[in-house]
Amino acid sequence: MVLRIRQLDGSIQRIQFEEGQSSSSLTLQQVIEKSRQILSAAEVSEALTDQEEKECALQFGKYCLPLVQTDSEEEDESKLRRKTLEELGIRHGSLLTLAPKTNLGKPKGGLQPKPKEKKAATTTAKTDRWDPYPDLAKDYEAALRQVERRKRNAGKLSFADLSELHRSLHVVEAQPAAALHRLYLCPTVAERFATAVQPKPLSSSSSSSLSSPTSSVPRVALLLGTIHKERRHPKKKRAAKTSLSSTTESDDYCQVAKVQAVWEPLQQPSKQQQSLLCYDASELLQLREKHPQVLNVAQWLGLVPVGWMYSYSEDRHGNDMEKQKRKRHKDDGDSSECGALPVFGLDVKTGARLQIEFMKHLGREDGQRFVTVAMHGPTGATEAFQFSDVAVQMVAEDMLMVEDLEGGSKNDMAMPQRFVPTRHAFLVDGRETTTLDSVLCLVNTALLQQQGSFVGQVSGGGTSSSSSGVKSNNPYQLTKKMRKALVQAASSSTPGALLELLCNFQVLVAVSQDLPQVDMQALVETVRKFARGLKKTTTLDPGVLERLLNVLNQGS
Repeated sequence: MVLRIRQLDGSIQRIQFEEGQSSSSLTLQQVIEKSRQILSAAEVSEALTDQEEKECALQFGKYCLPLVQTDSEEEDESKLRRKTLEELGIRHGSLLTLAPKTNLGKPKGGLQPKPKEKKAATTTAKTDRWDPYPDLAKDYEAALRQVERRKRNAGKLSFADLSELHRSLHVVEAQPAAALHRLYLCPTVAERFATAVQPKPLSSSSSSSLSSPTSSVPRVALLLGTIHKERRHPKKKRAAKTSLSSTTESDDYCQVAKVQAVWEPLQQPSKQQQSLLCYDASELLQLREKHPQVLNVAQWLGLVPVGWMYSYSEDRHGNDMEKQKRKRHKDDGDSSECGALPVFGLDVKTGARLQIEFMKHLGREDGQRFVTVAMHGPTGATEAFQFSDVAVQMVAEDMLMVEDLEGGSKNDMAMPQRFVPTRHAFLVDGRETTTLDSVLCLVNTALLQQQGSFVGQVSGGGTSSSSSGVKSNNPYQLTKKMRKALVQAASSSTPGALLELLCNFQVLVAVSQDLPQVDMQALVETVRKFARGLKKTTTLDPGVLERLLNVLNQGS
């Protein structure tokens, strides 16, 4: 009878027994003794210490048994040694493996369930993570652990192992289209936001060496609106319908988002964020936990979050090398690199995290309709983007190594930058890299204008906060001017004067802080009817009006 033994170095050696010895007469202990003789060979013993020889085990099928029998050996292992090869299913030509016990774990009852335990732990860790796009989800760390375990056992990697590891890498490529085809942004919203971020003189005592004498104030805002279907080409002439007309007319339609309201949270950037000219988006990222009334008012108005807006400064590039590079291109007459890039790695991570939160809240299909609007602070130039599905999934897997700017030390990692390092490699044009270009995460979105229904009246010559009717240092407090205007409109004989002022999302959110929820819902639903065009027949409930006046008079 002949058996094959895979040695520790991966080579295979034959073990031949005497004539007359068959699988029905040979016991497993006799095979183990032969295996110990193989370990005592010169080419093997030179690679192992005496202690390692004692810790070697014989593995076959689902069993793993130490070569050296000890006094503390379990009863199941002792019975296993006395069994014949026929009882264990070992036949002429079977393959057995010698492996260190340190790689296999401590055997229990002759079984070897260690690889299954690792796989179960990996699956549990993956299920704890919420994937916005499950079809694109990858688990590179688990694949790498499996490949390394196979390499330790076999001593080498196969092409199948390398292929499996390659399939666990994300493929970043240009995405031609996203969930929304275009975005309609209210010009009143853009004007107020641009006024709030206009460059302001900095104090001479500022210790930041990255800021210029005049620098814009970075801010963020949540965009709320409605989703509609429109033709992809509105000006395209429609063909006359006949009995032979195509039934694929639905392909000519696309989904668009129309911004109807905006809400700016309280923003208190840290010292490091101020020095690096970065916005504070912490309140937006915790919107559901800290500001549930914002989502409640939006739901009563029939609005959903459709995106977010942020401003960026020309000086947020920060380092002198980047400034000199832009200046050199400008002197050479090349304007392609002169302006500040609208989206950096920090913006990608922040926008993707917001989209993931709304995908959890609204569902994957509705939550993915989320647009990022970037405004250049000094000039007010505005662009709209959507993030690719792969970029959002990579952020969900925490692949982007974008340091948190809260209280950290100022370093190159914390500074906003276009190229962001990742935790492990991914594929771009078939090549592995660990540096993600922010531009590869963007999907361009058309930006058009349309007046929003709940942005309030436009008042000239004021800041963004005064025009919206709430204080800049507290979005839940009305300004004295707005409070006085509401009281006067409530006692005015002009029909609809009060409801006209209440067609302001930020004012409604501020009022919801003091008004009971039942009254607030009735008030918001009345405002919604008024904004939809039912101005002559829409009136506010007298009881709700009385309690609203009490809240306004108490705050004055």
